[in-house]
Amino acid sequence: MATVSGTKTEYGGSGLSGWTIKAVGSSTYSDDTDGSGDFTIIIKEPGTYDIKEVLKGGWTMTYPSLYIGSGSDEDVTGYGSVTVVQVM
Repeated sequence: MATVSGTKTEYGGSGLSGWTIKAVGSSTYSDDTDGSGDFTIIIKEPGTYDIKEVLKGGWTMTYPSLYIGSGSDEDVTGYGSVTVVQVM
């Protein structure tokens, strides 16, 4: 099991609420950002997961993907899309 947490922010720093963040792999897990833009996704099954935001109309992703390692909790604050490899 792994936990992926972070904050969805507008360019410049303000947290954005009501955005859906997904972990997509052999199963799909998701969480909606809270009033501060924070989210936490608990991944229960081993595998490779892409962590993505569900892009809202009128918005453009400005950050590139970020590769993070496996096997422990990861903080992905400030990134629009990350990849988790081999969750144990």
